Amino acid sequence: MAFRLTPENITFKKPVKITFFQKQDERESPISRMISFQRSDGVWCGVSTVLDGPTKSVTATSTHFSDWVWLDMITLRKDKESVGSGGEVKLKLMERILGALNANNHIDSVPLAALEDIGRSKDIVVKNWKIISGAGKLSPKINPCMVLGDAIYYAPHNITKTEDVEIQVEVESKSGYVSDPKAPNGRRKFGKLILLTKIRLEKETYFYLNIGGKLLDLSGGLSGAIMGGQISVGSQDEKGNHQVTLFCMGTETGSYPGGMAGGQSFLGISIIEGGTSKMFANVYLECGTGEHKFGGNTQITSTKGFITGTYNGPVYYSNKGCGITERRDVKIDFKIKSL
Repeated sequence: MAFRLTPENITFKKPVKITFFQKQDERESPISRMISFQRSDGVWCGVSTVLDGPTKSVTATSTHFSDWVWLDMITLRKDKESVGSGGEVKLKLMERILGALNANNHIDSVPLAALEDIGRSKDIVVKNWKIISGAGKLSPKINPCMVLGDAIYYAPHNITKTEDVEIQVEVESKSGYVSDPKAPNGRRKFGKLILLTKIRLEKETYFYLNIGGKLLDLSGGLSGAIMGGQISVGSQDEKGNHQVTLFCMGTETGSYPGGMAGGQSFLGISIIEGGTSKMFANVYLECGTGEHKFGGNTQITSTKGFITGTYNGPVYYSNKGCGITERRDVKIDFKIKSL
């Protein structure tokens, strides 16, 4: 997330306040978080930043144009967001070294350092790498700064369901701080930090249908092929109450908006509810104009060996000559072995 204050080459008569709020699902402590702006020469500089503990928001003020972002002085990185059976993910703790901030908050002469292996500041203690939820193994490693700043996560060899693994590590910094006018002596000391990250475990093949807020695992009846100049994928549940068929009019990765022409996609979902069968699709016939209106978008991310992708958008059901009787929002995630 970032803000841009315009116009350029002016000074605001009054300082403006810039606030970043932590995501609701983010559990990590923002104690080492600060706000920075980009100078005209492209260099990013940190500014004195107020942390609001209850809302976990950070705020800074400015009187000039710039691009503004938030960053963490100590952060946990990973080389993959997800992993399959028997795979591994490399984790690395990183830190930025920053000089003292000037009291007047004009710190163009103190640019932010690039992220480096944790331990360069010499007062860092890293301990207690552990998996707090999910399967797999974790192996901490000594990094180039001779602290336990790296780790490798090893996924199970037989992943039976898609789930998140959460990993935690503790970092203690005795002298690290961010300039914060609301903190004691103007310094928000890091102290002990608990850093968290999640890794998604993925089955070799899967098909998840979320329709109307209800998530269904349809991974048992998969079909997929690339032939005749198009991509087709589909699945159904054991009882046949939900049957899904998706066609993309093309054979390459990329975006396929709703439609029947080249480069577009068509989705059909058959649902049996209360003994009644309904056929939903990402298209309906508009009354008055007689035009077919399509919705949704399919994103194909891989076609080599496996067909991987997503669909996001509405589907429609009609029991009359035109118009919409019922609309439901749909999200589909799939990875299917291609024939």
